[in-house]
Formats: sequence, C-alpha cells, structure tokens
Amino acid sequence: MLSTSVGLVDGGVVLTGGLERSTPEWVADHAVAGTVLLPGTAFVEMAVRAGDEVGCGTVEDLTLRAPSRSPDP
Repeated sequence: MLSTSVGLVDGGVVLTGGLERSTPEWVADHAVAGTVLLPGTAFVEMAVRAGDEVGCGTVEDLTLRAPSRSPDP
C-alpha cells in the first residue's frame, strides 16, 4: 500500500502509495452495514512499513478515531 518514499531536506520522510478495492483483494471483504471500510490491519501494515523505512521496528500504540471508507470501485 505504501510504495514510494521521499526523503526531505530536513531529514523527514514522506511515504505515499495507492489503494483500490481490488488491491489488495481482502479490502473489499471488510464491509459494515453495506459500506466497505479500510480494516484496522491495513493501518497497522502502513505504520509498520513507515517504521521500517525510518528504522523504527515497533508500533507501540495505534489509535483509530473513526473508520475510513475504502475507495469506490
């Protein structure tokens, strides 16, 4: 999901990528009341990927305040 990283002049890093209902396939399987939501595991996967990019090997805490709708087909 996060496929590109760009180093910033100040030492920071920006990660970006794309997401579709069909990629990865399991995204479309997570529907609540007829609305496809991005599963919490996807947020964990993105956090781990971002951490790997900057040398942080642990996600200690991840709080999701609201569900995120999956992109429309």
